[in-house]
Amino acid sequence: MLSCPGCGSTKTWKDGLRYNHSGDPTQRWLCRSCGYRFSESKVKVNVSSQSLEGLNSESNLFDTNVAKGDFPIKQGFDPLSFQRREDVASHVSSRGTVAEKSLNTFGDYNRNRRVCASEAKAAKNLVEVETRQKQPAGGTEIDEASVKGKIVEFLWYMKKENYAESTIQRYVKEIERLAKRGANILDPESVKEVITKQEWCDNRKAQVYWVYDLFLRMLGKTWEMPRIRLQQKIGFCPTEKTLNQAIAGFGKKVSIMIQLIKEVGCRSSEADHMKWSQINFDTQKITIIPEKSSNPRVEKVSKDLLGRIKTLPKINE
Repeated sequence: MLSCPGCGSTKTWKDGLRYNHSGDPTQRWLCRSCGYRFSESKVKVNVSSQSLEGLNSESNLFDTNVAKGDFPIKQGFDPLSFQRREDVASHVSSRGTVAEKSLNTFGDYNRNRRVCASEAKAAKNLVEVETRQKQPAGGTEIDEASVKGKIVEFLWYMKKENYAESTIQRYVKEIERLAKRGANILDPESVKEVITKQEWCDNRKAQVYWVYDLFLRMLGKTWEMPRIRLQQKIGFCPTEKTLNQAIAGFGKKVSIMIQLIKEVGCRSSEADHMKWSQINFDTQKITIIPEKSSNPRVEKVSKDLLGRIKTLPKINE
């Protein structure tokens, strides 16, 4: 991999070919660190038939005409031979005989060399885009390790505060989602900006605000929560026919869960965390252990449901 003649970085990649007036290809390169575009090609200089004397002096190498003779050709590439950030690949004269000579045999070159304006602009835009991608909303830098550490700390904070496991998982996912969408979770203003840009309903945004408010409480910080008007909605209640269609259409495990929810009216999380010890096959009753602040209860279920439950593998007691 070539080194960038501008900054010395080895983060370079091939960026197409450039052809001179004779149709000879020249490999072009682009530096991912500074955005500088350069070529690996050999410099083409005009050699006239005119002989010059005193070629031992280095100053003669800068003359327009170079004496006819054999030049030592080196195929290697030496990044130190570039004295300036210039692309010299295609700027050759159409007059006279052309001979190739590697850049590292010259201390400098006498032509006014430059990068094409469109190429320079494209490289500059590439660097600017990469820079913006590293910047979160609000313009402050994010320490990824610090963010991950705070999320883990938030998880244990909720465990110590005796939050339900399902609540902990949901809250942690909300904080992770904010971080993935570019918010600096340690900066309330950055979080506000990201939430505002989301195409969420007001109720959805309010839930995220409450989660982040708890996160700030864990950090010992306060903020001014944005004003939001909650919308009252009527909950969806499927008909028995719809539930029966779902029970018949889903796989065994999901259909059994739906049938259990239908017969005892429990939450999906309560059905998902149910243990074998909660089921009494003799009395056809199931004990419901609440996930939230509701009361525990015992409900009777059908023989059909118990028969289907027996077909499930026993993975807990």
